[in-house]
Amino acid sequence: MQHPPLGLRTTVNFSVGAVAFGVKDTGFSYFLLIYYQQVLGLDALYVSLALSIAIAVDAVTDLLIGYGSDNLRSRWGRRHPLMYAAILPTVTALYFLWNPPDWIGGGELFLYLLVMAILVRTCVTFFEVPNAALSAELTYDYDERTKLMAYRFAFGLWGGLGVMFLAYMFLLQPDAQTEVGTLSQVGYENYGVMAAAVMLVAMLWSAIGTHDRIPYLPQPAAKTLMGTKSVLSKILQSLTNRSFLAVFVSRIFGGAAAGIATNLSIYFATYFWMLTSDQISLFPLVALLSVTLASIMAPLISRRYNKKRVALSAALFLVFWTPLPLLLRLQDILPANGHDLLLPLLLLHGLIDGIAAVISGILLGAMIADIVEDAEVVTGRRNEGLFFAANGFAGKMVSGVGILVAGLILSAVEFPTQASPDDVDPSKIGDLATIYIPIIAMLYLSGCAALFFYQISRSGHEETLRQLQNKKERPID
Repeated sequence: MQHPPLGLRTTVNFSVGAVAFGVKDTGFSYFLLIYYQQVLGLDALYVSLALSIAIAVDAVTDLLIGYGSDNLRSRWGRRHPLMYAAILPTVTALYFLWNPPDWIGGGELFLYLLVMAILVRTCVTFFEVPNAALSAELTYDYDERTKLMAYRFAFGLWGGLGVMFLAYMFLLQPDAQTEVGTLSQVGYENYGVMAAAVMLVAMLWSAIGTHDRIPYLPQPAAKTLMGTKSVLSKILQSLTNRSFLAVFVSRIFGGAAAGIATNLSIYFATYFWMLTSDQISLFPLVALLSVTLASIMAPLISRRYNKKRVALSAALFLVFWTPLPLLLRLQDILPANGHDLLLPLLLLHGLIDGIAAVISGILLGAMIADIVEDAEVVTGRRNEGLFFAANGFAGKMVSGVGILVAGLILSAVEFPTQASPDDVDPSKIGDLATIYIPIIAMLYLSGCAALFFYQISRSGHEETLRQLQNKKERPID
């Protein structure tokens, strides 16, 4: 059945689903490490270990859910049954992640974090994978997919950053228990309530809002019985596509770098730059502006240049730009803490950094959508769910390997637990930055190197679509 035009209403309804992932990912990337370490008192190494085990479990469940979604047969199609089923378990698990019972402490806290992190990640995957897979099904157009992905990235980041801004402004404020807002236990507990509520609305909106497109979405091939070996063989056949491996590896390295940066950003803001909660709250606003500008720029730039070229250029820029303020401070070039120029300079850096990162992310997501048809020529199957599950797993390196390495770095410099900024030895902050800078640069550089192996161009994608159309029209002997 031919696709109806991809209007603004469908684009928005689809993209709103990314708000749920954005809110969850922001919490994991920015708040979870400092909450469980500095506020609840769990050693950073144990926090990072729990969240790393959760990401390892995610690696398996992502691919299985993606493959299952591709082959699900129901009157509601392949995607929507899983999306609807995930909503209530997701928001329930998220609430309890941020609101552990008072009687849990010590070793029990580690087990609690481990179980809840696995639950949240698994439940979110049941929604996120089929929802993201729709981006390759709602349209086959090379440029329209970039636009669709730009909307999705924008909504995801707007949702996550918007909730972060509200948290800094209204929840993570000094109270009777603490003078430092980013160390407020009540603030983080209320954040969990707010995040769960926003995710509930976003998931329902996207599932219901795209329900009318079900008749026009591709359906799985005729149902066949397959053993475990056959299933694994088909998964490997799809995922060994060369262009997919290039994007996947690039996302692994880039996601790890971004994960370290986001997890340690609140540490640098609180302990290195000595910013207040009100000052830190400006960074999500700047990031929102970055997302908006990047979402406008990415589709326009990609109409003139191939997606690979734009994504690679943006990633190369991040190699030196992301760690630049810390490097300048270590060389005593930036103004001192408290100087009137320091905050504007940091905000300007964040604006440019965000634009480059979002443009790269948008184009990598659109490149994944184009891989669906490239692989279909070889395998004869459409595996949108599988590809976006694997891509989603790579993206989760932001809060997986990123938080593990961040925890290891904190442990390596013996960063104190439950400490106010004035109580931390300045040399430990310097050591933190010194270790952080080369790690970030090397990870981003490795991600750039992987992208050179991506092979799909605009003309190549158009030729692939023609080949697939000819196969459909060719009569069977």
